[in-house]
Order: sequence, then C-alpha cells, then structure tokens
Amino acid sequence: MISPSEFVRSVHEEHAKQCGPLLQEMTAVLANTAFPFPWIYLFELTQNALDAGARRIRIDFADDRVIFQHDGGEAMDEKCVRAMSKVGGSTKGLDTIGFMGVGFKSVFARFRRVVVASGAFRFAYRISIDVTGSAAWTGMLLPEWQEGSAAPDQGYTTRFDLCDPAPESRGRLAEDALRLVPLEGPAHLLATLAFKGLRELIVDGRVWSLDYRAEEQIVEALSHATRWVWLALSQRYRVHDDALTDFLSKRILSISKLEPDERRAQLNKDRQLIGFVPLSADGLPDLPPRGAVFT
Repeated sequence: MISPSEFVRSVHEEHAKQCGPLLQEMTAVLANTAFPFPWIYLFELTQNALDAGARRIRIDFADDRVIFQHDGGEAMDEKCVRAMSKVGGSTKGLDTIGFMGVGFKSVFARFRRVVVASGAFRFAYRISIDVTGSAAWTGMLLPEWQEGSAAPDQGYTTRFDLCDPAPESRGRLAEDALRLVPLEGPAHLLATLAFKGLRELIVDGRVWSLDYRAEEQIVEALSHATRWVWLALSQRYRVHDDALTDFLSKRILSISKLEPDERRAQLNKDRQLIGFVPLSADGLPDLPPRGAVFT
C-alpha cells in the first residue's frame, strides 16, 4: 500500500505520459465550451457536496480566491482522486449531474489553480500559461502533491481553495455569490438544498439555516430576520429505456458498457421531479406576478 503523496505522484506521472496534442485539444474544448457560465462551478461543487452527504457547506470569498468547504461523511480516497483527474471518470451514478467526471472541471472556467484537502490527501491542479499566452489545459488532469496546504476547518471534511482567477474573472468573484443567494428576493436554490438534506449554508459570512419537514412538505430557510418558506411538491417517475439510452448516447456513453447489475439498477431506478411553491407569512401560496415562471 502506497502513501497518499506517492499515489498522487503516480497519477500525475501516468497522465503526463498521455498528454499529447489530442488530450490538449480535448481539455481545451472542455474548458472553453462545456461551461457557458463561468460561475457554474459553485453549483457543481455544491452538487458534489450533496452527493457526498454534506449537511453543512461554507463558501468564503476574497479578492482573488474562493474557499469552498463541506462536511460530507467520508473524506476523499484514491478512487475519488483518480476520478477527479480524468475526463469521463466519476464515482457517481448515471442520475447525478456530474457523472461524466466533468463537473469538477468547471472550476477552471474561473481559476487557474485549485488546491484540494480532504482526509490524508493534499493536492493541486494548475493551468500554466506559456510566453505566448496559451494555456496548458491538461493541467486539470495532473494532480500535484501539496505538502503543508491548509486543512479543512473544524467540522468539515473537504476543502477546495480556488486561486489565481483568470484575467477576465478578476474582481468578479463577489458576483458569483449572488448567483447562489441574491441580496433581495427569495433564493429558490435554498429550497432545493434543504430538500436534498443540507442544513446549513454559509456564504461569505452569512449563515442560512435550512430545514425540510417531510410530513408537512414544508421547506424553510432562515437567516437573521429573513425567513422564506416553500411548499414542496414532488412526483416520482421512471425514465423509458429508449429515452435513457438516447441521453447516454449524447454523453458518449453506452449503457451496454455497464456491468449487468448496474445497468439493471439504472434502468429501473425511479427519478423525482420536485417543485417549490413560495408561501406567504400567512402560509398561503405567494404566487409570482403574471407571466413569471420559477424553474
């Protein structure tokens, strides 16, 4: 059994041998076209945290970096590190957003360096820029051991330090926080997070306490004097085999490549459609103005 540092170095060396022109082109396309909104990394990291069973998430913004932490039940292992260092690798099932292993790569639309700390692992990814200004995007596949990097704060299991923003992103990181929780009006994303099991979200120092009372189908978000309440409406459904196969073909993944038990589980798995109706202080539906739609 090798140490975490030796494992990270072995992954780096293995992938470095494969980093030819084709892989450079693939990672460049991924970085420049797969994520149309540079702020989407916050949603991808949040989704990953929920997949890890997180009940608390903390996001701190500074002038030139973002620190994202969560308390997902288990720290990263070798399987996680390897999946993060691949295009098309993942530890997730087919029903989750980032199952193709590209979700984490969204951070590189904003940042050129990411440091990860979880359990015994401390490693980073770095996108270097040459004298012509060209980016070596394959750096997103080459983990580098980071001795002495900051550990997660007490109560958290995983930490991402997002550093060195791209020139066009400098001075705009504070705007990203508003994508999660706007300063005015209800932040409907909080309803989804509460429904999924998150109980605390801290965004740049502001603490949101979240709750979902299943027996009443009520979702609540509370911060200081601000309180938002929703009625959660959900419906389970099962995707038709042909529709799932078509979806997978668009993701360049054949369901026939899955193990038989996994293929059967994915085809037979129920999905869930969830809607949230905002409620007034009197507990009545607080309908949006005519013509508005909540998505």
